[in-house]
Amino acid sequence: MEVLVTVVILSIGLLGLAGLQLTGMRANLTAEAHSIATTMAYNMADLMRANRAGVTSGAYNAIVGTETDPGCISTGCSTAQLAQYDAWKWNQTLGSTPSLPSGKGRVAGNSSTFTITVMWDESRTGATGTGCGTNLTVDLKCLTIQAQP
Repeated sequence: MEVLVTVVILSIGLLGLAGLQLTGMRANLTAEAHSIATTMAYNMADLMRANRAGVTSGAYNAIVGTETDPGCISTGCSTAQLAQYDAWKWNQTLGSTPSLPSGKGRVAGNSSTFTITVMWDESRTGATGTGCGTNLTVDLKCLTIQAQP
């Protein structure tokens, strides 16, 4: 009888440890996604700093994630085309990053201050909304930074 009680107590303890392990792994995945999203947001800020003429002309004022490749990298881009390429490439990278499922990005602002937002499906429910609400079954998780290029 004592052995049976010991086995029950031990199994409950092991189930508790398994639950802690699962919680730790989820927290680790969330931290990884936040870290990568932060890096990607600062990456866009750096791209904007590298194309200051594009920032001044307003080419980065409204990036929404639907930009296309201007096809000018091999032939030489204007500042506006370079901004379009930066936006396209940035969103392509966000969309193909495994740690950021359904990754998207947008930039809004003027020539002095920009809001850079990286969005992803943190709960992995297939959410596709572009809002940054608290209902993660519909809206994507958002990380937003303010940048001054």
